[in-house]
Amino acid sequence: MKPLRLLLVLGLSLAFVGCDDEEENQESTDPLVGVMELPIAYRYETAAPSGAVEIEVSPSNLRVDAHTVVELDNGKIPDAALVGGTVTELKHALESGPARRGAKLRILGSTPWRTTTLVLQTLKEAGVTDIAFEVRQGAGTEAGYMALGTWDIREQEDEFHEPPATHVRNWDELAPLWEEMYGACREGPYVDCAFKPGNIAEGGQMHMTLFARGNGVKIDLQRVGGPDIEESAPAAPAMIDGIAPPEPAEGEEELPPATTAAFTWRYEATTPGPEEENVVAKTMRPLCGAQACGALVEAEAQTPTMRVISFLGAAFPNGTDAPYLMLQIPPKL
Repeated sequence: MKPLRLLLVLGLSLAFVGCDDEEENQESTDPLVGVMELPIAYRYETAAPSGAVEIEVSPSNLRVDAHTVVELDNGKIPDAALVGGTVTELKHALESGPARRGAKLRILGSTPWRTTTLVLQTLKEAGVTDIAFEVRQGAGTEAGYMALGTWDIREQEDEFHEPPATHVRNWDELAPLWEEMYGACREGPYVDCAFKPGNIAEGGQMHMTLFARGNGVKIDLQRVGGPDIEESAPAAPAMIDGIAPPEPAEGEEELPPATTAAFTWRYEATTPGPEEENVVAKTMRPLCGAQACGALVEAEAQTPTMRVISFLGAAFPNGTDAPYLMLQIPPKL
């Protein structure tokens, strides 16, 4: 073979090899997470948010607009990829591209909740605050988008952070609704439903916390502020004017006024089937159905993200006012 022809053949061979390498290295833009792997939620919109950056989390990849920025370890973000609570490469990718305030999150349902909160914290730092989780529309097989609404996020701590005044509820609102909420709670796979006591503290505000732990979810209501218990406890009424009521039976003590109420279910209550009633929504409806509530959201680091998202979608389903959510980043286990 003549030298010129040999060089031509060699050059063409290298060119084809280069093309093959480029095709192998090119990342597919197809979603890594299937629709049936998304959390189920009863709060959703059918249309995707426009102009939003696309975030996807699979067991092995954290992607921005279909491009991997961090490789994950079974859904966990490596310590080397973090500075404090910030995913550095994610923040860099967000800030180096066109400025966008919205994000569409496609997250595998089994992703640890800590990973999801670290992603949210990074989005917040990058100025991306209009968040929509891609979800399954209730018990269906179509994708929808659950907007997070107004929210904040911070490291987990004991102190309760007040929601805006528009979402603060007074403790006294609970007493006339308690029995209805108790009855609704017991209609589903409940673990414990707070029975309305005869003596309820008065005054103060209500702190609402949504817990997702293990295979259970809980709505916890706490009274804060207001007059001291001794001042707010109503005096025992007289049976007949001038005659004192009977003394408590021997060994029986009058319970102090109630300052808490909790409603707990197994996780299945947040994802009812087509013929089943959403008992979480039915329990919350008297309190938060027509007036917005503020709630603290807490879960352990390893809690699957679908447990939290489905719980939020069940507690505040379509047709209810959007809550103000105070999310917490759980500590690493």
